[in-house]
Amino acid sequence: MEIRNPLIISTAFDDGSLAQSEPIVERNAPRALRESALFLRVAHLLSSDLAFNEILAHLLDLLSGLMPVDRVVVVEYMPGERSSVFAFPALDSADDSIRAYDFAATQMALQDYAPLCLTGAELNQTLGTTADGRVPSDIHSLAAAPLVQHGTVCGVLIVEAHHVTASFQETDLQVLGALALHLAMVLERDLAVLESRRRMDQMGAFSAVTSTVNEWVDVEQLARRFLSVFLNTTHTNCGLFYLVETEQEMRLVAHFGIPPELVEPLRVGYLAFHPDVKRAFAQGRLIVLDDLSHAAFSEAALEVAALIPIRATVVLPLRVKGRGMGVVALGSSEGIIEIPDREFVQGLADQAAQAIENARLFAESQRRFQEQSALRELAQRFLSAVTPDEVLERTLDALTSLLPGDYYEVLLPDAEPAFTLVNGRGWRRGVVGRTRTPGDPHLHAGYVLRAQLPVIVENFANETRFQPSDYLMRHQVVSGVCAPMLAETRVIGLLGVYSRAPREFSEEQSHFLYLVATQTAMALEKARHSQEAARRLDELILLNDVIAAANSQVGLDKVLASVSSEIRGLLQSDDVRIYFAQPSADRTVLLPALPSTPADARSAWSSAVAGWVVREGHPLLIQDLTRDLRFNVAGDQARACLGAPMTIGERVIGVVTVAHPEAGRYDGNDLRLLTTLAGQIAAAIERARLLDETATRLAEISAMFEFSDKVRTATTEVHLLDLILDDAVSMLQGDGGSLQLVLEDGNTMRVMAVKNMPHRGVDFVRSRGGLSWIAIDTGESLTIEDAATDPRIGFPGVFQNLHGGIVAPLRTPSGFLGTLFIGFEQRGAPSQDQVRLTTTIANLAAQALQRLRLHEQTVEQAASLAIALGDLEESYQATLLALSAALDARDRETEGHSQRVTKLALAIGRKLDLSPEDLTSLERGALLHDVGKIGISDNILRKTGPFTVEERALMNLHPQLGYEMLKGVPFLQDALPVVLYHQEMWDGSGYPKGLHGAEIPLGARIFAVADTYDAMTSSRPYRDALSHHEAVMEILRCRGTQFDPLVVDAFLALFDDRYSSPEQVQQ
Repeated sequence: MEIRNPLIISTAFDDGSLAQSEPIVERNAPRALRESALFLRVAHLLSSDLAFNEILAHLLDLLSGLMPVDRVVVVEYMPGERSSVFAFPALDSADDSIRAYDFAATQMALQDYAPLCLTGAELNQTLGTTADGRVPSDIHSLAAAPLVQHGTVCGVLIVEAHHVTASFQETDLQVLGALALHLAMVLERDLAVLESRRRMDQMGAFSAVTSTVNEWVDVEQLARRFLSVFLNTTHTNCGLFYLVETEQEMRLVAHFGIPPELVEPLRVGYLAFHPDVKRAFAQGRLIVLDDLSHAAFSEAALEVAALIPIRATVVLPLRVKGRGMGVVALGSSEGIIEIPDREFVQGLADQAAQAIENARLFAESQRRFQEQSALRELAQRFLSAVTPDEVLERTLDALTSLLPGDYYEVLLPDAEPAFTLVNGRGWRRGVVGRTRTPGDPHLHAGYVLRAQLPVIVENFANETRFQPSDYLMRHQVVSGVCAPMLAETRVIGLLGVYSRAPREFSEEQSHFLYLVATQTAMALEKARHSQEAARRLDELILLNDVIAAANSQVGLDKVLASVSSEIRGLLQSDDVRIYFAQPSADRTVLLPALPSTPADARSAWSSAVAGWVVREGHPLLIQDLTRDLRFNVAGDQARACLGAPMTIGERVIGVVTVAHPEAGRYDGNDLRLLTTLAGQIAAAIERARLLDETATRLAEISAMFEFSDKVRTATTEVHLLDLILDDAVSMLQGDGGSLQLVLEDGNTMRVMAVKNMPHRGVDFVRSRGGLSWIAIDTGESLTIEDAATDPRIGFPGVFQNLHGGIVAPLRTPSGFLGTLFIGFEQRGAPSQDQVRLTTTIANLAAQALQRLRLHEQTVEQAASLAIALGDLEESYQATLLALSAALDARDRETEGHSQRVTKLALAIGRKLDLSPEDLTSLERGALLHDVGKIGISDNILRKTGPFTVEERALMNLHPQLGYEMLKGVPFLQDALPVVLYHQEMWDGSGYPKGLHGAEIPLGARIFAVADTYDAMTSSRPYRDALSHHEAVMEILRCRGTQFDPLVVDAFLALFDDRYSSPEQVQQ
């Protein structure tokens, strides 16, 4: 680079050249004339716009006319700074001895502030010593004059004579002194101009820096702008701009004049690499280094420094409020860097540091604002997310728009422990939903799980804390950031963003991802709780529907079909099956409760799971049927399975099974729901059984009543026996039978009546045994599973097509009259209900036969027959009492209620002079008034708190249910009004018909008072019993509204002197 004098002569002639109007003075002219011409020419020369080197060339030419001059040198002197040297002919810059000689001469001239002249040996002795013996050999004489202006030395004018005989005279020194004064004025003027321009440049640089202090621009953009200002201010041509990343590490944010291939090794710098640089950074002081290697901030930079043709370096520390934030390194290819005003340059650096700090603060505030805006928007979007899947989709939408990356993932933990990639963006097909990564802390997911903090990976290839999972490597992931989804202190998942490029994620982005992960965790938990609440609500609705269906009068098959449909919807399964368990001698047989389909026959899973549940007696959850070694159902589409037993007490009566083709579909909540439903189904089945049993018992009672009426009409023993056998076979739905009587000898039994059997009139001797004699001897009814193979039967041929059967003895108080046999074509033991009914018929037949025999003998026998009929009526009454007691036993709190109310109602009826027939009807109605509660669920009947609207509606059905059960029983027809209308009220506000006043049958009005009094004076779990006085006052208060006034008066009349206590009334 050409070195030019920064001083520029501002004054010149109009044509820009030296004046040539003065006459040329010949060398032989008088000296005074030549000196005058010299100074005239110098005045014109110094006012021109020539470069300083060109001025020196002209001075050499002018001076050579007065003195022996071979070179002119001007040394510009600035105390405390490096001096500048201008010479003509030019000095050899490679010869350091010349500069040392010039500076030595300068120092001597400055000592006396006067011209000096040295010649020959004197020159060598004086300057050689000062210049350390490096005086050029071609100089034989030298003259020097200081450039003084206003008493201050600003430089030295030196002239050299290279001829051996040349020397300088006193007059030459005078000329040089005068010329030095001219040059001093010009030099001072030019220095002032230079200083003015330097000040202007400084102001421009300062303005350029300060104008950016409050500009909200990118930090790297600011760094490039400041670097340009620093280069111009220091007259350097290359630079590096570093900002501190960590306590010791810096990052290159801007550079200029550095070859591209050398930038990457300089990307990261370390403050501790060189002590001078570290000290300058700590103290905030500019330093100049002569060797670039001294300013290298890393080993890589040290190697690069050897490749850059720059040595001199300026290091500018960047500090804000005493805190170091970066370093600027500036270099020059010319080897020397002159900085006239270091404080100014350092001030620029401080201003630049403040501007970058402001930009950083603004960028941080803007980032925080954007983060908060993004989080608020995400929170708003979460409000519309109903399911966990919707929450994750909204999270991924936010991440893809705010965090640039190639891959996005949501990992959720499972039970192993491991993580499943449940949702994501950018992955190849088949990765999301199927990829699992272990929770091992040596892998990235496990490491984040254990740390519970976000983790940044600049390059997985250089990562030492953990290893990347295989699926990340398959996708050529290089860098990434992963954050835990924390719900309180529990990690419920991970969010990850990855890139195929290194160093793509910052601490700020990591923090933002952590905030998103935390917000996602809260939204995910909320969605899960909402989903669970919705599921529980569906479960409760389903349970309510099941209970309502079970309590309805709909058939059991319709109830099961409805429940099965509800289970399909709630558990999202197309494969729901219900089985009944039928115990046999050696195993339990499973019978489908619903009609089978062709698909049922092709699927083996259900029977296998149901069989296991029946054997073990408890519910079963299978996550993947194909991996369960307990079941061999290869090829079946069922994967996730549920099985729940239907139990009554400790007895398993059936099984409900559910399957889904997707493994892991069900959990413990689903199993608990199915178990609850199975219990409700079992309760519905049991209630249906009780209803059927009650209906059967009522049918039996009705049949017994009709049977009793028929036997009363028989006039002969033969007619009576045929009638008994026909009715018995009909009531038991048998296929044949016979009736045998013991003859007078007591050891022979004769077949007196038969149906579909050929052995009428055949005798059986006791000594030969047989089932009939065994039944008489034991007094117990016997059952036959197969007459053809039963060893107790002596003559199996008489049974013909009959296989199963029952033999019951005809028992009377005086002994056994014979046996009754009922036969069935079906093999197998008859049921206990059939045995019980046969025994009852046999007992009634025995009584009827005995009554008939007594009637035929004497009047006394007729009286005995009347007693027998009374016994029969008592048996009816005992049956009603037993049924009433069974009804009361369902609820311990109402046990004995029917008997107490019946006694009190009869007392009121007698007070009202009811006839014996009306009292009998009242008694029977009172005993059976709550028979309809058999159809009411136990969880309603035994409920201790108040009923809901739906429960009250079901409870109010019991009078109608009781009426429907009893209306087909002939001898109970007069009792039906009490059963149906006992909840009606005098003012018409009762149920079920809302009858008013006398529209209500009298028996029901009497029973209402008695029932209310007993209820008030009995203790309940939710209240204590009222005293007799309190109950009487309450009934009196309701006289004319709830109760018939006449009946209330009769009730109150019971408690006079004759009936002083409720106990006496009941007695």
